Amino acid sequence: DFWERFYVSALPVLTLTLISIAHMMRMTRASIVNLLASPYIEMAKLKGIKPGRVIIKHALPNAWAPIIQVVLLNIAFMVVGVVIIEVVFVYPGLGALMVDS
Repeated sequence: DFWERFYVSALPVLTLTLISIAHMMRMTRASIVNLLASPYIEMAKLKGIKPGRVIIKHALPNAWAPIIQVVLLNIAFMVVGVVIIEVVFVYPGLGALMVDS
């Protein structure tokens, strides 16, 4: 039944998701903060552009490369993390099949 599967898989999914999201948010913030000290960002601020628009239009497009790298690393982490999560939560799945193969 659906609710039983939801109940059983909620903690493993939440564990993998929270770890990945926390890492992505930290790296996104570090990338944006690093870019906010750039001269072109300061020039945009001096021109009177709103701070939200400066971040979205000027800083975020230049921060995409590190963010994408972190997303790809997190995908690799999830593949390995599934094995650990299945062992901790005693949940049979693809992780056990990867270890056995």
